[in-house]
Amino acid sequence: LWRIQSLWATNQDGTGTAAFWGNQSVWPDHLAEPRAIPGSPRVMFTGLAHHNWFAGSVGIIDPRKGFNFPDGLTKVTRDMPWPECGAPPVDPGESADYHASGPYAAYKSPYPLSEEDFLVSASRPDGKFRLYLMDVHGNRELIYEGAHNIWYAMPVKPRQAPPMHTDRVNWPGTGPNRRP
Repeated sequence: LWRIQSLWATNQDGTGTAAFWGNQSVWPDHLAEPRAIPGSPRVMFTGLAHHNWFAGSVGIIDPRKGFNFPDGLTKVTRDMPWPECGAPPVDPGESADYHASGPYAAYKSPYPLSEEDFLVSASRPDGKFRLYLMDVHGNRELIYEGAHNIWYAMPVKPRQAPPMHTDRVNWPGTGPNRRP
């Protein structure tokens, strides 16, 4: 809430919790719905407001370039401001040739497919979210429009299972001497 914490990471067993990016940043207000970009150390996310989960802009974090605003941050959807936190002193864009391809009111739940292409829910001024295939330059194609909002698209395809890590904690109730 209110820029107290941004994007964090932790091991599967709850150990090793650490700030991933933006723990001392004002822009964007809230980093949500992060997903790793395939074949890249970069992460795509929705920059949201803490009051309105449905007024977002899409951004990318590159932790190799820094851990707080503006280092390591680029905005993909340059037609939308970071909601609820005012205009930043600088607002680096992901693509210099970005174009909005029409009036859009908000973006939500991006799912990166590559360094340039991603699925995203976007709302037109009517407030209804539709599913688009989009690229970082602003090109987009409507994939699906339903009777209701469309959020959290995910391609249905085989994927490599994430690596499993051995627990570093001897949790109560585990191991050979398990007891309630």
